[in-house]
Amino acid sequence: MNHPRKPPEQRLFDPDTFEDETTWKTLNTHDPGIFKDSGSYYTFSTDAMYRENDRPLFRGGIQVRRSKDLTDWEWVGHAFDGVPEQAKDWTGAVGLWAPDVIKLHDAYLLY
Repeated sequence: MNHPRKPPEQRLFDPDTFEDETTWKTLNTHDPGIFKDSGSYYTFSTDAMYRENDRPLFRGGIQVRRSKDLTDWEWVGHAFDGVPEQAKDWTGAVGLWAPDVIKLHDAYLLY
């Protein structure tokens, strides 16, 4: 009986790069929404980083990454610098979760 090759070991979290999300590639890309525009793919994803005492350490907003081939990803930045004040006032939210993006005419809508 033939079996597929065992996949290479991939760490889901790297404590050595914890403080620098620009090095994460696809690590810590939780609940990503993905779309294609102008020949590139984009992910918008959740992340909450935690300290040893489990107190959330939010770096700010929704993470954004880009890829031409869905395999090699580069860090773009954050969509928001934390929870927008209007959303925080209305919901009391302290974090953002499971984002998705659509393009409507010339505008991108993140929800």
